[in-house]
Amino acid sequence: MEELMKVLADCPEYDEIPVRHNEDQINAHLQQIMPLELPANAAMDSSHTKAFLLLEAHLSRIKLMTDYITDQRSMLDQ
Repeated sequence: MEELMKVLADCPEYDEIPVRHNEDQINAHLQQIMPLELPANAAMDSSHTKAFLLLEAHLSRIKLMTDYITDQRSMLDQ
């Protein structure tokens, strides 16, 4: 499952997902509570890392903050 999520999150369509100021810290926190693990070398300030976390949150039905919900909806619409 992790490999499939990584392939999906690395799609070029997700290059433009915004990673705002300090969201690298939020991404690191989210990673700690998510059931799947990111690769060890994943950059927390990467749009693809954020895409991975947004997909995982969607599939795991984890509630997110407002900005992340907006980004998640935008991403899923692509």
